[in-house]
Amino acid sequence: KDKMALENLIVAIIIILIGIALGTLAGKFTKKVVVGFELHRYFKFPIDVVASRVVAYLVYVVAIIIALIKLGISSILLYILLGLIFLIISLFIFLSLKDLIPNLVAGTVLHRRNLKEGDFIRLGNIHGRILEITATETKIKADGETIFIPNYLLFREILYLKKAEGK
Repeated sequence: KDKMALENLIVAIIIILIGIALGTLAGKFTKKVVVGFELHRYFKFPIDVVASRVVAYLVYVVAIIIALIKLGISSILLYILLGLIFLIISLFIFLSLKDLIPNLVAGTVLHRRNLKEGDFIRLGNIHGRILEITATETKIKADGETIFIPNYLLFREILYLKKAEGK
């Protein structure tokens, strides 16, 4: 029985070490994804740091829970905790993507409408020349200022479009 307990303890320690390694990798990967999708534009705090830490800590917690279960500490409380963790992850992902997905879809539609760099647009009281169209936003030059407009606004609002000369 002591030999079995020692083996379970060693396995639990290995699970925690693997969890730490996976959590660190998952955190770094999450940070790269968040930076790659330029999600910082939609948040007033460093979302890449927050998201990477949340993902890393969630992986750590899951590894600890699995290690505790391996040690025989598998109560209903651990299962409830695991369920809450996945609920929080789901909520975080949903809230993170609620603005990104409409902008990506709108960006695709805008490219199909032949909206090009150099075209002049009017959106409400903002009018200017398109400098760049990305997957999530359109950059225009208006009254000497550079303005970033989320693509879903260009998609939803009526806009006046004047094609650039020769395009």
